[in-house]
Amino acid sequence: MFPRSRYSCASSGMRTIGFRSLLVWWASTLIVFGQPPKPRPNSPIDVDAWLKAHPNVAAAIVWQGPNETKAYPQWNEANKKRLAEAVTDAIAGKPTGLPSVPPNPYELKETDIPKQGLLPNDAYHLFLRYVANSLALELTHGVPWSIAHDTKANLAVLLDSNQMFVLTKTSGKPLYAINFPLCGSSLPAPPDLTLGFLRGHDLIGTSRLDTIVRTLEWCKGMTHFIGALDLVRNMTDTWHNPGMPPAIRIMEGTTMSAGNPSGHINGLRHFTAGCHGTTGFLRSVLRAVKIPVVNYRAAGHSLPYFSSEGKYLTHGDDPYTRLFSTLYPPLPASELLIDQARFVLLFGPAVAPGDVAKNVGSRACELAERYLPIILLSNYAKDLAAKKSHANGRVYESLKNAFTLEQLEEDRLWPRMDARIAELGGVAKVAELEATLTKHKVAEEN
Repeated sequence: MFPRSRYSCASSGMRTIGFRSLLVWWASTLIVFGQPPKPRPNSPIDVDAWLKAHPNVAAAIVWQGPNETKAYPQWNEANKKRLAEAVTDAIAGKPTGLPSVPPNPYELKETDIPKQGLLPNDAYHLFLRYVANSLALELTHGVPWSIAHDTKANLAVLLDSNQMFVLTKTSGKPLYAINFPLCGSSLPAPPDLTLGFLRGHDLIGTSRLDTIVRTLEWCKGMTHFIGALDLVRNMTDTWHNPGMPPAIRIMEGTTMSAGNPSGHINGLRHFTAGCHGTTGFLRSVLRAVKIPVVNYRAAGHSLPYFSSEGKYLTHGDDPYTRLFSTLYPPLPASELLIDQARFVLLFGPAVAPGDVAKNVGSRACELAERYLPIILLSNYAKDLAAKKSHANGRVYESLKNAFTLEQLEEDRLWPRMDARIAELGGVAKVAELEATLTKHKVAEEN
């Protein structure tokens, strides 16, 4: 309570200067709905004290050094000071100064399988700045959610260096490699650049789930790369990096180099390395706003798992697959997400491996069968022109992993497509819409 004699409205002797002081104090603290005030940019912040008060977060901050792995409570004072300084810099909005695409220490030929590593100094500072970024957002309430009560597993995804890269060696020298099975195919950008991207595109929402959905909306504009994921040449021709696709170049877009044997796509595109690349991109980008993403692998594919929300995609390619991206009018990306119960039915331990493979991408198929995207109508028109039967046509080929022919016939898929084509103005109008909606796409996603 404030002293009654100065600030109480019940005091008949309340002075004007006291009331003004109260207004100034209230405005400067920016208290909203009972939340603690955000620290002022120049006010000292005791990072160590906050971590001592949140031992679960402190224990999750882990650096795997060349000689030993230590959690924050076991760090020496010099390393704790570096983290505290990085947090202060992040709160002040100072650029990290880290390279957007650090050099890859692996020496690779065009025909090699891509590998992405970081030199020890680059890896350490990228890790340190991401941890500092998370703590800065936490201490300033920079996003409307907190990591203070996250599970141990979710905190590890955000704060443990082993979840970013693994310590290994090349030519007898230590380096930190991006772990493809764990992280997907993406080289994280520095957190300040990633935050700038998220803010610039208005992707940070009112909750973690809202932010996930907004980011998936942006991913609708991605273009699936062409060629094989296991050739360095495809990486250099598409993202101009002899390793994994750098997240910054997915955000900004790239143009393909000419002469790739697999083909060429003109123009500036937000290329993604398929499902593995999209999961890796989501994992690295959403880490910048304290949202953990797990790379779940099924039948050789990658499925992003938004573990704090218990939500999945049935395939990393779902946001930009034509079955979803050519819906007209479009559906919100939230429709692609499935919950834990549905995931278990599709991919759980009781599901046969062959059925697991069929269920990859099934959510986009379900939505396509219900809402009839332009690509499905176009394929139907081509089936009619080629006098294909329902069983042998392109329409059934695109949906057969999710539906039997009998199910589609019972649901009157083909009569519904006839009606929808007529409603849109005929086959010529469908072709026009297809050209518009697929101009930034390539051959159907792998």
